[in-house]
Amino acid sequence: MSSNDALRVDVVKREDKEARLAEFIRACLQGAGGEPRIGIDNDGISVIARSFASPVMRALESALGDVAGDTIKVRSIVLEKPERAGGRSTALLRSHDTRWLEDHRLVDAHEQLVLTAASCWIGDCMRRDPDKRDAFETWTTASVEATALAARSFERLWAMATPIARVPRAPKDRAERAVAAGQVEAPLPPGPAEPAPATTVTTRH
Repeated sequence: MSSNDALRVDVVKREDKEARLAEFIRACLQGAGGEPRIGIDNDGISVIARSFASPVMRALESALGDVAGDTIKVRSIVLEKPERAGGRSTALLRSHDTRWLEDHRLVDAHEQLVLTAASCWIGDCMRRDPDKRDAFETWTTASVEATALAARSFERLWAMATPIARVPRAPKDRAERAVAAGQVEAPLPPGPAEPAPATTVTTRH
C-alpha cells in the first residue's frame, strides 16, 4: 500500500473529535497479545497541540488512562504555555516531557500525534480553536512514510521549543505528605553497616 493510499482525510465535528481521537489512539496502541506497541525507535508518543485543553490532549490522557503504570514515554509541544495551578495541565505536566513554542509565528503549524512507526494523526492548524469549529483531519495506521514525515516535523519544532519543568509527583501517603509540608524531617538513608567485632582467641597454658 502506498502512503497516499494509507492516508485518510475526514471532516470531523468538534463535538465528536475527542471521542474519535481516543478510539483511534487505543486502536493504535493495542498490539499483539494486548501489549502496547508505541513510537519510533522506542521514542514513545509525540504530540503537538495548541494547548493542554485541546481535544487531542484530552483524548491522549483518556486513552493512556487504560495503560498500567507510567510505561509509555510522551513528549508534547504546546503553543499556549500551560498554567501550573491545578487541573489537567498539572496532571499532564507530571507525566509528559513538555516544551513550549515561544515563537508564535509558528501558529500555522498543525496539531499532530505520532503513535507508532506507521500510525499518526494530523489535525488543523493551531491558529484555529479546535473546540469552536469543525475541521479537516488526516490520519493513518499503515503509512511509514507519512508517519516519518510527521516525526521529523516534531523533532524540528522540539529543537526550537523551550523546555517546561515537570510538576513533582504528589505524595502518596501520610508520611510523604508530612515531609512535603515540612512538618517532619525526611528520614536519613541508612549508613554503612558497622563491622562485626573482631574475634579474639585466647590460649590457656
